[in-house]
Amino acid sequence: MYSLTDINKFVAERGARYCVTGTIRPGEFAYMYADTGDAAEKIREDYQDNWRYHSISIHPPVFDMDLATELSKLGKERADLKQAERDVTAKLRATVLRAAEHSFAEADIARRANVDRMTVRKWLGKE
Repeated sequence: MYSLTDINKFVAERGARYCVTGTIRPGEFAYMYADTGDAAEKIREDYQDNWRYHSISIHPPVFDMDLATELSKLGKERADLKQAERDVTAKLRATVLRAAEHSFAEADIARRANVDRMTVRKWLGKE
């Protein structure tokens, strides 16, 4: 995987590129890249001449260092939050099990834990 520094250097040397996309069928796409708008337009024309492609689009180059940094920061923050959610869920599940061992009612556990009663039943192995 490339670091942000590697990507910045590569884009600075080569420059950002146009992306031409064509839909072949739902869920199947083709991507071609061009260094200039004229080259992108030529690719689009070639796609249009090919009966397999439809919904052809040209996407102009976009590379903003602030945007790239923000993407990296938010991606890491999202991954961290997902891990934190898994950790808290594991602690909550263990506490639900302890509450059930102390004869708390499933409905009361669910209400206090802010989860659905069926989730409590699943965690208790009752499904």
